[in-house]
Amino acid sequence: MKKSIVLLLTLLLLAACARLPEHLPGAHLAHSPQIQQTLARADHHYGITAGPWPAQQWWKAAQLPALDHLIQVALRQNPSLQLASTRILAAKAMTAEQQAALLPQFSAGASITQEHFSKNGLHLQANGKSFTYTEINPLELHYHLDLWGRDSDQIRAALGQVRVHQADYAEAKLQLEKQLAWHYFLLAGETEQLHLAERLENLQKSLLQLEKQRWQDGLNNARPVYAQTETYGTARQSVAQLRAAIAQQRYVLAALAGHGPDWGRNIGVEPLPDFSTINIPRQLPLRLISHRPDMVAARWEIEVAAQQVGAARAAF
Repeated sequence: MKKSIVLLLTLLLLAACARLPEHLPGAHLAHSPQIQQTLARADHHYGITAGPWPAQQWWKAAQLPALDHLIQVALRQNPSLQLASTRILAAKAMTAEQQAALLPQFSAGASITQEHFSKNGLHLQANGKSFTYTEINPLELHYHLDLWGRDSDQIRAALGQVRVHQADYAEAKLQLEKQLAWHYFLLAGETEQLHLAERLENLQKSLLQLEKQRWQDGLNNARPVYAQTETYGTARQSVAQLRAAIAQQRYVLAALAGHGPDWGRNIGVEPLPDFSTINIPRQLPLRLISHRPDMVAARWEIEVAAQQVGAARAAF
């Protein structure tokens, strides 16, 4: 019997010391400097240097206060950003819970139980009497030993998940800013086109009245009146299409800002700036690619997967 127990313990010890195959990935796959070095060498080869562009609030280069106010309001009340922010808070709470499990925990407790026995029971001398039991647990200390590093890897994976959600939030914020600026520029451009189309409509209307007067005075036949009527109708149709397009852009901007359609009617429209005055570099460094939020999120997802591999290795 003793030999069997010794043999069993020996097999368990060998199983605990077993190693995983060496070809499995390790725990540090992301944030290697090779990618940054490769991009830096490419920039140096083409003579491109990194400058202060782009700025954090890049839309301010257009110098449109109405656009700046619109974006600020949208960033405060956009439901998509609020949802992304909630995911960050949930991931942080999960990380804090996992970290707290590794800390020493103290507990104490006490309980009082009162029991009454029936007079007609089968407990003999206890029949008809009441008894009170008291149990006191003065102090207990619990401490979790992370011998193989499984919990540490899981915590690092949870921290990486927080950074993934933060990168997703930055991506959602960037996309929202881009869509707001794009549709605002469309709104401003179509508003200027509307002013020109209305002037053209008034001009065509005046020409139609002139042709009708010439026809009534006998200076011309009815053919120019019919032609001018068609031209005037085309101008009116262009004005109607531009007004519908402007209303659509206002609805889109209101939806992006997290408001109803009526809110878009109060969006102020300013003339488009002279984009030749905005300083846009002719050459952009390849290192800007690593600043994209979706690229950062992808790298952190690799880091999370690597930490999960480490946790699985420790569990094995």
